[in-house]
Amino acid sequence: MRLLIVPAVLLAGIATFACTPTEEEDDGRRPGGEGEGEGEGEGEGEADCTVIAFEDVAGEELGEDFASFTAIVAPNVGGSTPDLASIEFYKGTAFSPGSFDLTAEGNYAGCEICLRVGQDVEGAAVAKFYYQSQGTIGLSSDPLTGTLSATLTGVKLVEVTIAAESFTSTPVVGGACLSVPSATLEATATAAP
Repeated sequence: MRLLIVPAVLLAGIATFACTPTEEEDDGRRPGGEGEGEGEGEGEGEADCTVIAFEDVAGEELGEDFASFTAIVAPNVGGSTPDLASIEFYKGTAFSPGSFDLTAEGNYAGCEICLRVGQDVEGAAVAKFYYQSQGTIGLSSDPLTGTLSATLTGVKLVEVTIAAESFTSTPVVGGACLSVPSATLEATATAAP
């Protein structure tokens, strides 16, 4: 199963946050790792959605068939507790450079390219989750090599709940939304020794 991760840049060491404070599950695909990188974004957002950008993009974990990268969300959309983004890639084979429709990745439980935001992340507690509902990601390299070189365009994330056992994401009726009009993401991740 998937773990919901927070960047090490905000917590001492690598930390994870689960769907509920008492649930921490591992599917064996997350051996741990570290990395560093940069990110930025600009533009006009989706009507009624809060426009966000990603700062301090960093490589989080790298495994045989997955790579994950994290970022701080700016501005903070919840309270004073940090909001954190996770960009995850799951696949048994390499990703070819190109453009990928995030709309096709309709549910967190089975996505190969997954973009989530956790609002007000404190330890294992997360006030709200947001998951991609539209937009594209352009990849200049295969993130499974540990290098993220990507651009986001027209991304909308909607508020969802994520089931602790199945990782199924379900949109919240009348929930909030976030918008990333455009962003450049650069980071590297390394496998744990």
